[in-house]
Amino acid sequence: MDLEKSINKCKWWNLDYFWDIYDKYVRKIYDFIYYRTLDKEISEDLVGDIFLKIIKHFNSFSWNTEKDLSNWMYRIAHNTLIDYYRTNKAELQLDEIWDIPYEKNLTGYIDNNSKLDEVLNYLEKIDKSQKDILIMRIWDDLSYKEISEITWKSVDNCKKIVSRVISQLESNIAFLFIILLIR
Repeated sequence: MDLEKSINKCKWWNLDYFWDIYDKYVRKIYDFIYYRTLDKEISEDLVGDIFLKIIKHFNSFSWNTEKDLSNWMYRIAHNTLIDYYRTNKAELQLDEIWDIPYEKNLTGYIDNNSKLDEVLNYLEKIDKSQKDILIMRIWDDLSYKEISEITWKSVDNCKKIVSRVISQLESNIAFLFIILLIR
């Protein structure tokens, strides 16, 4: 069954069709949360909360394209994560981000650990919203339009933030910039 039909059925509380949507997006949403919490149990709990919110708010979603559904779900995930951090006063440790399992091991490309330390030191100094946008662009591989819809910032603003952060990295560590782009 296609996603649009599944969504329309879910709006009428026919949740048998919810599993089509859940199966398609659970891994993406889990990765989105895990990359920010770096904790399996917390991520699983938050993903459960996110999908409960999705079920609860299906009536507020209007279908245009599958991209709209994806962006809407990421927006719920983003807001749930913000609520979690506010409630728990937790802070993402960027030096742990480099330990995230990923198909390509970025640190395997970097021979010089001192360069990696420079990057980590820089990333610890930038604003949390800039970190989030950079993570969404590089690790989550989201488009600027998707990031814009999740963060409620303009596409141009998101591009400028990523460009500014990477330019500052590039000025100190030129080869890492290239590696980040080809990842």
